[in-house]
Amino acid sequence: MNAEELKKIPGIRWDAAGNIYADGSEAEKHLVKYWLNEGELGQEFSEKYNGNPDNMSAMIDQFELHNYKVSLRNLDWVYVQLRNAGKIITAEAAEAAARAQAQAAAPKDKHGRPLTEAQQRWSEYRVFSETHNMDECRARARRDEGYASFMRTNYQREGVQHSEGTVLNGSREAPTTDTPADLLAWVREYLTTPADQVRKLRRTDTNPLGFQEYNRMFELAAAKNLI
Repeated sequence: MNAEELKKIPGIRWDAAGNIYADGSEAEKHLVKYWLNEGELGQEFSEKYNGNPDNMSAMIDQFELHNYKVSLRNLDWVYVQLRNAGKIITAEAAEAAARAQAQAAAPKDKHGRPLTEAQQRWSEYRVFSETHNMDECRARARRDEGYASFMRTNYQREGVQHSEGTVLNGSREAPTTDTPADLLAWVREYLTTPADQVRKLRRTDTNPLGFQEYNRMFELAAAKNLI
């Protein structure tokens, strides 16, 4: 669109000083398009900064905040002010800033190093196990192989001898009439205990006075496929 074509757009006006401005939303769209294609600073914006959609949003915000008329003069002025303030940046710079921000916000290990994607997943699995009971953990393990692998690894580390399916994926059997009442009560409590707490109850160092009895009941329950 050249200057002569611009003059024919309804809503394009000139003020007393001869500055072109838009009167109405449709005229504003045409004037901005003209600025981007024909204005010296508008062309600079198009070539360097239009790949980052946040830049035009920043300009629109300034026009709305200060209730500026959309004019060629104001478009130049707002653009230069934002560019010089570092608020107009290339798409590449925006992506680099986003990566740096994400890296800064990423979970880190005890040495301050960002966790890898696999480490973050493992950390999420650990938190899930700490905050969900065994029934919920078994249900997730049936649909999430990554979490099932996490569960298997932890059980293997702690010496669980029974099959993985019994603990993770198998369907529990209904208790028989000869199942002791104390075992049924233990199973009910086990299924509502967070997985992380179960592991602590089964370990010598975290349950020195009760781990043997807890593991005995665990073995009984597993043998009857109650867990």
